[in-house]
Amino acid sequence: MKKVILLILFILICFNLFAQKKLTLSAIRGQVLSDISKAVLKEAYLRIGYEVEFIHYPPKRSLIEVNQGRVDGEVHRIQGMDEDFFNLIMIKHPINYVEITFFYTDKSLNLNDWNDLKELRIGIKRGIFIVEKNTRSFNREIVDDDKQLFLLLQNHRIDVIAMDKLNGLENIAQLNLEDVLLADPSDNKVYLYHYLHNQHKYLIPLITESIGVLTQKGFIEQVRKKFMN
Repeated sequence: MKKVILLILFILICFNLFAQKKLTLSAIRGQVLSDISKAVLKEAYLRIGYEVEFIHYPPKRSLIEVNQGRVDGEVHRIQGMDEDFFNLIMIKHPINYVEITFFYTDKSLNLNDWNDLKELRIGIKRGIFIVEKNTRSFNREIVDDDKQLFLLLQNHRIDVIAMDKLNGLENIAQLNLEDVLLADPSDNKVYLYHYLHNQHKYLIPLITESIGVLTQKGFIEQVRKKFMN
């Protein structure tokens, strides 16, 4: 009987060790920017002996799921999300960056910064906090899908889209659009950071160092160039 108990304990210990080596991270589906960050995190966690899998939620729900501990972490967000979602811990090294770009079709528009959008009808995606913050008092059309934004633009229901350049260019290519113009506002580069739920705070030093090494080796830029091509 004693041997059976010891065997059960051994199996449970092995199971727990295996379970601790796998994490589930939340990401936004269908965005090349998320795909880049997922590739970076796969490599970063592999270096410390962890496997990661990804689950997809709408942007706002994703943060709620992670903050409640139902998901282990958030693939990427802008700096400061831990100020509103107190159970999140930000990893200090950025794993990616977003270049906010204005997409439009009216050649008469001159768009250099956010203030130039005040009198326009703006299309944005729900849950993209950096864009929501900068357009808070503007005339906005908020949707849940990137492609829907470009259809609204083509049908002249909005004047401009504010979104990440890579995701915008990907949607333009997929929809075979030829008349869309781009404008890069000043200071449009915003770094993105990985977040973990605080139940995994023991991993912070390990994953911080791993991401730091990948940054020094130029791995993140290599991944970005691969997806851009």
